[in-house]
Amino acid sequence: MYSTVLLYGLAAVASASHSRFAWILFIALCCIINAKAALEEQMMKLSHEGYGAYCHGRQRFIPKVY
Repeated sequence: MYSTVLLYGLAAVASASHSRFAWILFIALCCIINAKAALEEQMMKLSHEGYGAYCHGRQRFIPKVY
């Protein structure tokens, strides 16, 4: 879900590639989504016993990349 938002954001920035403001907003969006996903993962680890083991060795957004 978050990867889709980032891809749409990147597409929007690409269509407005001359706009520095669009790039700044996209970078801010990436930071916010990354922080939100990290917070959600911490909450899941506290709520579900095996979630930490499940996350070990897995990437957050793009498999084998990030």
